[in-house]
Amino acid sequence: MNKYQKVINQIAKDDLKASFRKVSFKVVRQEIRAFAKELNYNLKELIEHKNYCKGINQLIFTHKKQIIESNRLLDSLERR
Repeated sequence: MNKYQKVINQIAKDDLKASFRKVSFKVVRQEIRAFAKELNYNLKELIEHKNYCKGINQLIFTHKKQIIESNRLLDSLERR
């Protein structure tokens, strides 16, 4: 058995022991709240990132439209 298999086996044994431990409802509730808080934080972070990207995309789109308009003006001036 290599060292990784030993570590994995130990983790599995610890998990088996942990699943049969009695835990108070208060402890479970605290862990669930902590997990929900972390999820909510991650969700807020993702929403902020999405909104930031949306703003950047809008800037790029606006800039692209300005470039297209500038090219049209240059083309029309060159034709004269």
